[in-house]
Amino acid sequence: MPSLLPEGVLPRISRRRDPRSLPQLDHIVVVAPPRISKPAWAGVPGAEALIAAARRRGLAKAGSTLTLSMESPCPVSVGFADPEASPFTLHTLARKLAGAALASRPGKVGVMTVGAQDPNAARWTEAVVLALLAGQAPMPRFKGKPEPRSHKLQTITLLDENPGVDPERLRAEAEGNHLARWLTALPPNKLDPSGYRTVLEELAGREGWELKFLDEAALAEAGAGAFLAVARASPGCATGRATGPGPAPGSRWSARASASTRGAPTSSPSAACSTCTATCRAVPWPSARC
Repeated sequence: MPSLLPEGVLPRISRRRDPRSLPQLDHIVVVAPPRISKPAWAGVPGAEALIAAARRRGLAKAGSTLTLSMESPCPVSVGFADPEASPFTLHTLARKLAGAALASRPGKVGVMTVGAQDPNAARWTEAVVLALLAGQAPMPRFKGKPEPRSHKLQTITLLDENPGVDPERLRAEAEGNHLARWLTALPPNKLDPSGYRTVLEELAGREGWELKFLDEAALAEAGAGAFLAVARASPGCATGRATGPGPAPGSRWSARASASTRGAPTSSPSAACSTCTATCRAVPWPSARC
């Protein structure tokens, strides 16, 4: 049976090694406040052209974006963010910037802020990085012919020296979001309760979790009557609960899930089932992002 887990690998996130030089990039994304002094643009490639274009088109206002297709060093997209913007407004701007950057199918994208102070510099950087990662997270497709593989973003480089941004945490959040969106998008004939158990077993093996499968008798002994009452329609109930004591070495994942699987006596072990509940989350997962 093909795996029900997300396919592909998300781009890696790195920091600029030498702050005095610009690494080789295919696109640069810049986030700046609407009103910023000209000297603050000094470190932005093509600053003079960007400032002139923004003024000429009247785009230097919160929520607007601008992209200049420069040959050297590379195309640059600028978004103007309100320092007091709500998370929704900020992530809407980040989505627009990510779309502009990914439209050219780059392999390497740099992200930087201009004229921003903490905590806005970290917030703006994180929003753009998460939007870029979400744009590279494939969703399930069940067509007869596989689509040709498109050019994938490989690296996101943080061009700011911003200690408030944790690349490992951002990637874990993106992977957790991708897993939740992927499972939600799977059709019910693919992800039935037995499919959920298969997913948990595969995750447990991959991430080094303990996996314990509890049968109906064990649940009754544990006093889980309300849970069992949901699945009284037919015999043959099996319930599983997977728990992780903590991330395995090198892993940023944890999950909690329970699934009730049930089928008629003459059905196969993988027959369609009646009840399933599951919750998966990446670790760490700040409540503000839930």
